[in-house]
Amino acid sequence: MPPRTTIPFSFSVALVATLALTWFSYAPGLAGGFLFDDFANLPAIGASGPVDNPATFWRYVSSGTADPTGRPIALLSFLIDANNWPAAPYSFKRTSVLLHMLNGMLLTWLLLKLGRSTRVQRAEMAAVLAAALWLLHPLLVSTTLYVVQREAMLPGTFILLGLIGFVAGRQMAFDGQRRGAWIAGASIATGTTLGILSKANGALLPLLAWLIEVILLAPNAPITNPRCARIYRRMRWLTLSLPSLILIGYLCKRGLAGFIYGIDDIRPWSLGERLLTEARIVVEYLGLLWLPRPYTAGLFNDAYPISTSLLSPGTTLPCILLIAGLIGTAVALRKRHPFLAVAVLFFFAAHVMESSVLPLELYFEHRNYVPAMLMFWPIALWLAGSFSRNDDVSRDDSRKLRVALSFGLVALLATLSWLRADLWGHPQEQALIWAYKNPDSPRAQAF
Repeated sequence: MPPRTTIPFSFSVALVATLALTWFSYAPGLAGGFLFDDFANLPAIGASGPVDNPATFWRYVSSGTADPTGRPIALLSFLIDANNWPAAPYSFKRTSVLLHMLNGMLLTWLLLKLGRSTRVQRAEMAAVLAAALWLLHPLLVSTTLYVVQREAMLPGTFILLGLIGFVAGRQMAFDGQRRGAWIAGASIATGTTLGILSKANGALLPLLAWLIEVILLAPNAPITNPRCARIYRRMRWLTLSLPSLILIGYLCKRGLAGFIYGIDDIRPWSLGERLLTEARIVVEYLGLLWLPRPYTAGLFNDAYPISTSLLSPGTTLPCILLIAGLIGTAVALRKRHPFLAVAVLFFFAAHVMESSVLPLELYFEHRNYVPAMLMFWPIALWLAGSFSRNDDVSRDDSRKLRVALSFGLVALLATLSWLRADLWGHPQEQALIWAYKNPDSPRAQAF
């Protein structure tokens, strides 16, 4: 039986309400200013004069030095807001909030298509609820209102678009249309290319798509048409498996070189110390996601304590064991609880570049923007009653409780995001709080 294609009216209302609530929650932060790396990147807009002719346009778009590509799409996006420097921050922040809302719509669309492809009940409401929990999570305020981190948001946009096209093409192949396999492959290739041109972690798209394919789609919607299946297998190898292997091989090579030859002298830690420390940091990210709070340490984490061994500090080994346990449990339960498994493995896979062997700075909250995208889908499916054995949800004794919990969670996250955005809209208070929370950070004290 093909998945439903009609959209319930309640779904549309819920999505519009979510987007309106997101704008309301972020509105106080639009009054804030530029911060930290904004001043290292945005002045390039006016480095050669106003970007108002082809010559200055190409000089600006090709001026990037981050990543081998220079992130030209991210640079291009800043021209939406200004073509010279200095410029006012309001327009930049407004565009970033709108981009965040667009990503929330794309996430809703992706989860809707995944839910229907795997034939879960009430996939529509689960999709919009999961997207709402992601959109309104206060941890993402420090990505959305930090202008330069549009470089982290745009790869998310192209990853979502690539996954949507992949799932749509795969559904066509499932229905016996051979061109569906090519559409799926082209979506991954295009999304990966555009994602990389925004920031290097756009290269994660094939790996993330492979996880969704192996855990969710292949077991629940196998392609049985022989010709379609043959073409699809080739496409999957070329656009999912091979790029994923290349990425993992590259990271292994960088890791081996880091252990043998060391890393840049500007880093106050070795590669081994970085890996030990990142285990604690990733667990802290999980804590921030599942125990949200309005105020965190912010952007200045240059004094984050380094793990020098498995027992120093004492939380290092427990964090490593916790991560290993979560990954192992997700793999073991991938058949019985595929939605939980894919959310957990998606999170860790999306951290594999920025939280592993590459000698980047240790800690930034914006690194959770893409990894958290599927994090709240399993609980949204439960709250929507997608796993209820009773076809008539109105008879479910826990229905009222689940509805109350859904509204309560959305209201709580919206409130916390509003509080955090309000802090971002008051730079002096923001500086004082960050200095208080980071007493050992030279950056925080200077700011």
